[in-house]
Amino acid sequence: MVCDYPVIDQPKFPAPGPTYQATVSVRIRWKGLGPEIGWSNPQEQYQIAFHRATASIVFEASVPELGFSFMSRDYDNSESLFAMIGKERNGFFFQ
Repeated sequence: MVCDYPVIDQPKFPAPGPTYQATVSVRIRWKGLGPEIGWSNPQEQYQIAFHRATASIVFEASVPELGFSFMSRDYDNSESLFAMIGKERNGFFFQ
């Protein structure tokens, strides 16, 4: 989760123009589906284990100086096209 992270808004980008202090927030819910899927290649020192998943995201932005705010759809109305959640090991961490 990222909450009220400070960013700069430049509404006319890429053209030059004024900038404004803004904040963004991002919240993500992951839900693993089905059995764990894995693959390992010791010669290349790579291993992965994951679940197919869904991911629901809510995004918010606010530019107080302009009186602007935006919120995406809520969790229940977001669409997950592809997601996976798991772990991998490679290189030094493969041992």
